[in-house]
Amino acid sequence: MKTAVLKKNGITLVRTVEVANTMRLRLVGLLGRDGLGSDRAMHLSPCNCIHTFLMKFPIDLIFLSKSLQITKLA
Repeated sequence: MKTAVLKKNGITLVRTVEVANTMRLRLVGLLGRDGLGSDRAMHLSPCNCIHTFLMKFPIDLIFLSKSLQITKLA
């Protein structure tokens, strides 16, 4: 899986962003994990819905536009 760093104005916001950009990676997502870590995130792309069925931990969601602008928080 590819990873990236999320920065804004040169400041690191998230050290490790896992990029799930294939059908298989998006399908597996976070299933089977006990957690993600406070300094980690997962970017699902493309994705128009998210389910948390069988998830072992709560998650925060940030929905982005195609230009990576925040459109919704959940």
